[in-house]
Amino acid sequence: MRSIRLRFVPLLLLSLAAACSEKEGSSTTDAEFCARAAEKGRICGSITEGGRTVDCGAAICQADRKSCDEESNECVEGRRGFPCASKSECDDGFQCVQVAGCLQICSIAEQDCPGTDKCLDPTGSGASEGVCVGAVCDPLDPTECEAGDGCYNFPDGKVRCGPAGAAGVAEPCSYGAECKAGMECMGRVGSGIACMEFCDIANPSCADDGVCFTTMPGVPALCFPLTCDPIAQSCEEGSDGCYFNSDQFLECMPAGKKTFGATCSKPNDCEPGLSCMTGAGGANLCFQLCDTRKTNTCPSGLSCASLIGWIGACSG
Repeated sequence: MRSIRLRFVPLLLLSLAAACSEKEGSSTTDAEFCARAAEKGRICGSITEGGRTVDCGAAICQADRKSCDEESNECVEGRRGFPCASKSECDDGFQCVQVAGCLQICSIAEQDCPGTDKCLDPTGSGASEGVCVGAVCDPLDPTECEAGDGCYNFPDGKVRCGPAGAAGVAEPCSYGAECKAGMECMGRVGSGIACMEFCDIANPSCADDGVCFTTMPGVPALCFPLTCDPIAQSCEEGSDGCYFNSDQFLECMPAGKKTFGATCSKPNDCEPGLSCMTGAGGANLCFQLCDTRKTNTCPSGLSCASLIGWIGACSG
């Protein structure tokens, strides 16, 4: 009897251990399950362990513009949206597109792209092969793109869904898809090229008094950071004034002395708080700037007309 008892005790202990392990595993959240799987090198996709299957998604890969390999459950480089300068940096079957990263090569005739992507030739050369690109989208409606994608300007002149980048507001970038969803890469005076948020020019709402405007007709508007305030005159150097430069960006420049209504030729010919603009008669004159969000502060008989976002000019 003793030998029988000695044989059954270990089996009972093993059974209890397995039950405890199963109970412990079932009590962990999906996030905890995926975190433990990540410690073992399995960090994305659908992972099965201990009789439990959890879809850990691809977010951890997308943060680095990588893709989730379904066979290895690992993040891999060189696939959809991975940053590249040449085709050699992309995986087999992928092509490097300058403003979108690595994109899957496809047949234009067969339209063999996965999901809702379409096969297009971004060069417009009439080639038989193209790359898989996302659907045309509205940058102000994030629901039009799949999770992990954003809406970006594409070489064919349209705004399309594509893998979202990781750069945030005011962080440096080389092209739009390096920015987080809801942003685009644009140049700004004094700060180089950085990510900026899209905005609705008909109903602008930008953080930190940013200015919502578009650089050209038909291009989605962006929240441009307020480098300086042309009305409050926030330049650090007392001899400087805040003016629109030739690229329509705000910049601190040496202040001019010409008064309201005087002729001018350069943005900073005028006193701070004024701007050199073309008047109704075709002459360049110093106009007083104003804030369209506030009570009219223009001289008698004039009203505040919007120039860019909430920044306006007094006109009759």
